Amino acid sequence: MADTQHATDLGLELHHWVARLDPAKWRDEKRDELVAGFALLAGRFEEATAQFKDTDAQGEYDAVMLSLRAGVPTSSDLKNRWMEFRQEIHPRYEALASALRAHHVELPSLRPTNYTRSIMHVFSGFLGFSLVEFAPWNAVIGVALGFAVLAWTLELTRRKSHRWNEILMWFLGPVAHPHERFKVNSATWYATALILLSMTGEAAACAAGLIALGLGDPAAAFVGRKWGRTKLIHNRSLEGSTAFFVVASAFVFLAFQLFHTDLSLSTKIIAALVAGLVGAIAELLSGNVDDNFSIPLFAGLATWAALALLA
Repeated sequence: MADTQHATDLGLELHHWVARLDPAKWRDEKRDELVAGFALLAGRFEEATAQFKDTDAQGEYDAVMLSLRAGVPTSSDLKNRWMEFRQEIHPRYEALASALRAHHVELPSLRPTNYTRSIMHVFSGFLGFSLVEFAPWNAVIGVALGFAVLAWTLELTRRKSHRWNEILMWFLGPVAHPHERFKVNSATWYATALILLSMTGEAAACAAGLIALGLGDPAAAFVGRKWGRTKLIHNRSLEGSTAFFVVASAFVFLAFQLFHTDLSLSTKIIAALVAGLVGAIAELLSGNVDDNFSIPLFAGLATWAALALLA
């Protein structure tokens, strides 16, 4: 590709405008600004046509061009029409970003508001928490291992078959982000973290990691998108990270109070704060690493270490 920096700048501009279509950030009064922004973007894409010719990114580039030329709503269109456009342009951005990686162009994945996914986070966290607290430890390891084997088997098979990948993404559509069509699924990373955590043999540590992901992460996403003003890194905000720390620490402490009465009060407080803090840091620093892997793993391991030191 002739100009990697130009392709990166163009991709980041597309990311900026598609991210503005997040339903949690939608404002009717911003429609004129969106129309103007996408019109300017379409012009920049047309000027860069030669840059993508004769590359394996050309097909995805042309698909984005088609959407920008013909699909952008008008300033008088209602939110529903804009959300239909978002459903069209978002996967095309992710397909373009995936193709450009072969040319050393790294673009961030979009993470739009998905309340169904957030509910699934909470449910899976509760399910995993129940397993580690109530099941024999051999069963915990067996379930975690089985989940990981199944997840990685699906990953490998969908890489071999485009049709199978499309079927799985259709099935996971309500909870999957579009970029997971081209990358390892978040559930697979979650399963990998579970099997690693189960090897500690420490129910309290595993519970802390699962709570951090299941409750802290959705809290950070909700607060960050709704009220996040102080931007940090990787599109995270101070407000979201604070919400993660508070929610994760509070619920880890509650879990310790209810299920780990052998621990002293000071140990419960310190270990819960460690879980919340490390989980929030892991979420904040998770750029190229999936946070469904980093959050439970590092929050759980940090809790395990804290419990060992405080014993």
